Amino acid sequence: MKGFNSGFAPRITKYLDYRVACGYSRETDEKMLAKFDKFCIANFPNAHELTREIVWGWIDSENTSIPNKSTAIRNFAKHMRAYGCDAYILTPNGQSKEKGRIMPHMFTPDELRALFLAADKIKSRPTRPYLPTMLSVMFRLIYTCGLRPNEGRELLCENVDMKTGVMRIVNTKGKKERLVVMSEDMRKLCADYDEKRKEFAGANPYFFPSDNGGVYTDKVIQQWFKECWAAANPSRAASTLPTIRVYDLRHVFATSALTKWIEAGANIKAKLSYLQAYMGHDSINETLYYVHLLPETLLSGGNWETLPEQGVQ
Repeated sequence: MKGFNSGFAPRITKYLDYRVACGYSRETDEKMLAKFDKFCIANFPNAHELTREIVWGWIDSENTSIPNKSTAIRNFAKHMRAYGCDAYILTPNGQSKEKGRIMPHMFTPDELRALFLAADKIKSRPTRPYLPTMLSVMFRLIYTCGLRPNEGRELLCENVDMKTGVMRIVNTKGKKERLVVMSEDMRKLCADYDEKRKEFAGANPYFFPSDNGGVYTDKVIQQWFKECWAAANPSRAASTLPTIRVYDLRHVFATSALTKWIEAGANIKAKLSYLQAYMGHDSINETLYYVHLLPETLLSGGNWETLPEQGVQ
């Protein structure tokens, strides 16, 4: 297959390299995107942004199978979005995802450290004197175990084994339960917190209880998360800080694990299946999303071909 020559050529090449690295065949995507490349040369020779006009022009062109074209251009657009490029994403029903997936803020180690320290010192409220104790553990637990925010907020005490550090996660996406194991440091932190929780929460069944006997809403936790973020950056106005979500902690957990494995020369294809199970993804495609968030310099450095290792390191 000869090289590509449209304005999308560099992106197409990177996308195909990524697909091969993830274990997919290059041939099908390459043939389809070669046709897309020729279409762009003929009709949009100076285009670099994947617009609605280009996508639908491509879909309506020639007699090539529309489902095949739709799948190819949709996956290519998602790849562009993952690298911060504007791209019109065609959904399976033919509609657009104009806003696309929200790009997470990838906290640096220093930013995480400052954020957690700010949570330790967040101002308590008259009705919530335990707030710093609770938030400092909740945010660390979501990060170190790669939990979805609601899985942390709604965690039941009966589902946390303080001796083993094993959590039974039940309020999951897709209603599929899973077991998650804490690190030893996190287990000790949770065990210490649990003793304090018994004092201020009494018989409340939740590990991170609200003062009304239930759990805090996502909106409330998000507000406190932003308050900690602002406190962690005292020299900057809050309006100038990057937008963050509690969910970003889960994203950083996943990319940190992948980075560690790649740098260690681990079998990434095998590791992805372990990460999928640990994070509770329904399909490997959800886990592959995190590969998009890695620096490009790492993508060529992983071992994608060796036999699976035993166990999760």
